[in-house]
Amino acid sequence: INRRRHSALALQQENARFALAVATATLEPVLLHVGSCSGKEVNKFEVVSGLREVQVQLRKGPKNSRRRELQVIEGSAAHLECQVYKVDADVDNDHLLIYSSVMECYVDESYWNGKHFVATESSLAPHLSFLGSQRFAYVMSDQAP
Repeated sequence: INRRRHSALALQQENARFALAVATATLEPVLLHVGSCSGKEVNKFEVVSGLREVQVQLRKGPKNSRRRELQVIEGSAAHLECQVYKVDADVDNDHLLIYSSVMECYVDESYWNGKHFVATESSLAPHLSFLGSQRFAYVMSDQAP
C-alpha cells in the first residue's frame, strides 16, 4: 500500500483488522471514484454514488451454525475479514507491504462452483483484480460449470 494513503496509518496499528471486498465488474466506475477521494476527508459512503453497504449472514462453517451479520459492499462477489500480523516498511520509499491472515470470509454462492471462485453463470459480472494505475483485470470462466 502506498505510504501516503489514509488507510496505511490504520493498517500499521497494533492488532489492525480490515475488510477486503472482491468487487465485480459492475463496480469498476465506483471503485475508480472511491480511489480518487480520501477517507480522511470524506465519508465515501456519503459521497460516492453507487457505493452501498448491505448486511449478509455469515456462518462459521458447515458444522457450526453460529451466525452473525457482516456489513459488506453491495455488488461484491466476496468479502474477507483480515488481521494484520506484519508490516514491512523496507520495501521502498513509497510503499508498505502488509502481511495479513484471513479470519473470516463470505462468498456469494453465485460465484462459487464448489471448487473455484468464479461466476457460475455467464450472465454474472466477472470479479475484478486491481492491476494498479486505475486498471483492472476481469476474472471469468471460459466454461459453464
